[in-house]
Amino acid sequence: MNRTLATVFSAVLLGAAGFAHADPAVYLNGKLTIPNGAIVTPDRQDYFTDIVLTTDAQGRLSITQATKATLASIDEVEAVVEDDVLTLEISGETSWSCVGLREPAIAYTNVGVLVLLAEESVPEDAACAAVMTPFTTEVEVSLADIDGDELDVRVNDFDLTVELP
Repeated sequence: MNRTLATVFSAVLLGAAGFAHADPAVYLNGKLTIPNGAIVTPDRQDYFTDIVLTTDAQGRLSITQATKATLASIDEVEAVVEDDVLTLEISGETSWSCVGLREPAIAYTNVGVLVLLAEESVPEDAACAAVMTPFTTEVEVSLADIDGDELDVRVNDFDLTVELP
């Protein structure tokens, strides 16, 4: 499998499974439209919106459209473990005063859990300032299939190790 196709499948899988409340991906008339997706490789972690893949004459999918979202700045992450759920209490800042956060992308990696928090797009008709604006949010991560005494967690560029019961 070539690198481009692997990247496409990563985006499709996270777009479909990593966003708990997101709209589903839809394939219609030779186009696969994915509302949100993430590309996670050892070298990069990016969050995209409005992803469109189209098929060529041989039926292969190619990315023809995608908008890269800005990742939020993370200041602090606190972890609370109860039963098989890890709740991350995340504090940080968005780069615009009028935007909130998109649904988080959650990826289980071979070394832990990666959470990507991206900012919503600035509304076209909004008058807002490019000012760092604080936020606090919670993200729940299932620990049902996690073994071990500790778990490495990364939220955007903020790293922590969580002790598991």
